[in-house]
Amino acid sequence: MTRRPHNPETTLRHSSLASIPILAWLSVGVSLLIAFAFGPNSANAQTPVQQQTSSPILVLFDSSGSMWGKLPGNTSPKFALARRALTEQLERELQDRPSGLVIFGRSCQAATLEAPVARQTPKRLLRAIEDLNPRGKGPLGLALETAADTLPSGASADVILVHDGADNCRSDTCQLVDSIHQSHPGLRFHLLSIGLTDEDAAETRCIADKTGGKVFSADDAPSVAMAVSNLVANLTSRVPAKTSKTVELETPSQAEQPSAATPDMSRDNAGPSRIIATVQLAADGPAIAQPVSWTFSGLDGAEDTSKAAISITSKSGALTHRLAAGQYTVAADIDGLTVSEAITVPAKGAVRIKLPLQAGQLTLKTPGVTFDDGVTLTLSGQGSAGPLAARTITRETAPLILLSGAYTLTSHFGPLAKSTALTVKPGTKQTLTPFDGFGLLQIKMVDANGKYPSTPVETKIEADAPDKPSGRRLVTRSASASASHLLPAATYYVTVTVGGRTTTQQIAVPANTRVSRAFTLQAATLQPRVSLLPDGLGIRSGTPVVFTVEDLQSETAREVAWSSQASPSFPLKPGRYRISVRIGAHNVTATETLDVTASQNRTVMLKAAAAEISLKLEGQTVGRPTHRLWEVRTTDGEIIWRTNALRPNGLLAPGAYIVRCLTNQQILEGRFQVEAGTAQTIALVAD
Repeated sequence: MTRRPHNPETTLRHSSLASIPILAWLSVGVSLLIAFAFGPNSANAQTPVQQQTSSPILVLFDSSGSMWGKLPGNTSPKFALARRALTEQLERELQDRPSGLVIFGRSCQAATLEAPVARQTPKRLLRAIEDLNPRGKGPLGLALETAADTLPSGASADVILVHDGADNCRSDTCQLVDSIHQSHPGLRFHLLSIGLTDEDAAETRCIADKTGGKVFSADDAPSVAMAVSNLVANLTSRVPAKTSKTVELETPSQAEQPSAATPDMSRDNAGPSRIIATVQLAADGPAIAQPVSWTFSGLDGAEDTSKAAISITSKSGALTHRLAAGQYTVAADIDGLTVSEAITVPAKGAVRIKLPLQAGQLTLKTPGVTFDDGVTLTLSGQGSAGPLAARTITRETAPLILLSGAYTLTSHFGPLAKSTALTVKPGTKQTLTPFDGFGLLQIKMVDANGKYPSTPVETKIEADAPDKPSGRRLVTRSASASASHLLPAATYYVTVTVGGRTTTQQIAVPANTRVSRAFTLQAATLQPRVSLLPDGLGIRSGTPVVFTVEDLQSETAREVAWSSQASPSFPLKPGRYRISVRIGAHNVTATETLDVTASQNRTVMLKAAAAEISLKLEGQTVGRPTHRLWEVRTTDGEIIWRTNALRPNGLLAPGAYIVRCLTNQQILEGRFQVEAGTAQTIALVAD
């Protein structure tokens, strides 16, 4: 918020609390320190752990059946609220840091790395959650183990655990996290705990406490966005500023270069000393078309023994290259496969060699769906000499060169997985379509202005099922305004529900194609904006702002939309609504009731009165206490603010307040008055 000149610092002498047993207060204080350490300033209570800006972020996302549950104040399921808030808040953080996604749930043995750790946008990172259909149990312990298996033991990383309960697969998560912290001391687990019971919250808190992470809790829909905002702010505070580094490059080796003039290669026994080599899939086959890395070493018999090993790359498996006369070992490398042979280069003329790989070629095609849509392929196999190294493919590649053997290709797209067995023989070439017979259905919902709606959204895709009472069976569903579904070729019923309105279309999905359909919402558009009073005051960058919209048409107000964006846009059907905004983590709010008519594009300005408050301790007897617990209440006793920061600051609505600070030495208390538009420092001073 834009600062006005400071009012004179308010100094408060603490009132006597001698009648309250100090040990009882200390006991309460320790409990509150554990239970109420939150807010964007809570990270100030300890020195941030330093890490590199390139350290990864790994999201562990709960897909147990309880994630379809709702929170007070919204009709969207819990997993959709968490996904939307993470997508909005992680955009800036992921510009400098790689990220990955693990989805756990469905069963006690299910935890899958859906997005390998790499630099990517939040939309691509969280794409697998768009078609999520949560069910089954929640194996938190397995999720923690998967995070440790995914990240190197010496890595420094932030792991975000999104969950709505404790482990229900008989895993002792506290004991497990002790073991993980010993093997991976650089991993910090931060919990986004959604709608937990007190028992589950107490059982899971050790995951954060034992690894230096934090817990961010949300008990209703608006607080999900607030919790994610505070979580991301905590991640950002750990990242130091970038520093430049000078890297000294080694002097390139002076490998002998071929002559610019093309020598006469018509006769092998004439012309300069040279090698004519080909790499083939099998003996007597043609040269391969892929680039090859060549290495010529062992120059002990060459005319010039001062030269180091020579490394060159050819565009294909055919190579003609000048070499000094002598004895060499020639090695060719293609996609990690290496074949070599010892040769003697004559003093005049050429030596010819053929290097068979004893391998086959595999070409992968993905018509209708591409790697950019989120397809991931995993190739594992068994060769004659034992297991072959597994490969993960996340982008378009040239044809793959594979050693002969039996392979399994596992294709992933969101929750869909398909396995295909194949046999590779020397010299053979195969083409494989991983999702042959499937088509991609893209559903997009937009408002009258062509933008994604901010209201709760649900898409349900069904197929004909004569054996069902309704005549249809559910194939998949989504809570995203823009989602892609990979489906077997068929005709489907697509039902879209937005803001309480339902629309159904029958859509045919042919094999190996993509079909796109847009659902346009014929509704009014409400664009809320916020400012602080007095007019002209701004809101500091990074201050959490959450808007909510309630439908007042029925007897009981029902929330139909919310957003943590700074300038949201809500498509709404005509009617009467209450729009509210919450600024910061405390009691600064504003509300307005209005009528919305059809096809109306309306902007509403919400104005909230607030002051910026800083709290601190003064006095010789205060010293430097190890712990501090601040508590701000209204004069009616309502708790507004609790934090364990050393010197907290935040926004408060105008009014009279009581401030209390509990340290490991004493309890201080005072009263103060807040005026709109000011920046005040409240100092508690010990006598």
